[in-house]
Amino acid sequence: MQVSISLKASKIWEYVSGAKVRPDSTGAEQTTWNEMDLEAQALLVSTLDEIQTNHVSNCTTAKEIFDRLKD
Repeated sequence: MQVSISLKASKIWEYVSGAKVRPDSTGAEQTTWNEMDLEAQALLVSTLDEIQTNHVSNCTTAKEIFDRLKD
C-alpha cells in the first residue's frame, strides 16, 4: 500500500498498473515512457528484500515487477 501511494504521488503509477503502455513508435514518446518506467522500477525494487529482488530480477518493466510480486 505504501509503495502504491508513493508511485501515485510520483505520477508513475500508470506505468506500474499498465494504464500507460509502451508506445510502439520510436522517438521522444518511447524515450519518455522508458525513463518513467525505469523510475517506477527503481522505486519498486528499492522497497524489496533480497529474496523478492531475486524473484523479479528478470522482469523488464515496472508492470512485470508489480505483477510478479502480486502472485
